[in-house]
Amino acid sequence: PTMDIDDHNVTADQLPVDGWLSLAEELISDKAYRRAMRALYLSILAGLADQQRLVIARYKSNRDYVMELARRSHVEPELLRAFRWCVRHFERSWYGLHPVTPTQIDQFKQLRSAITGGSEIQP
Repeated sequence: PTMDIDDHNVTADQLPVDGWLSLAEELISDKAYRRAMRALYLSILAGLADQQRLVIARYKSNRDYVMELARRSHVEPELLRAFRWCVRHFERSWYGLHPVTPTQIDQFKQLRSAITGGSEIQP
């Protein structure tokens, strides 16, 4: 089934991480960068949920996820800093309608990989 990334009722637990990443790549190839950033952001949430670092819930805001991750990952300040960067840039593009560039998508993808993949996070 096709996921309507523009539907505000879509939650990160509706697709596995790979599903979100595939959707993001399709959107990137279509140059739909704003929508791709949302798919990447949802992949981050799905990945953190898979790692039991947070619990996905329809009623939670992005701020709720930041606070939850802060409680669960207090010994990993780099992880929290990277997640906050992703939330800030996602919200600017999704809610603030700021344009998204391929460079921002690349930065987002690198941080997404670091947040969910456990590799070194660059400040």
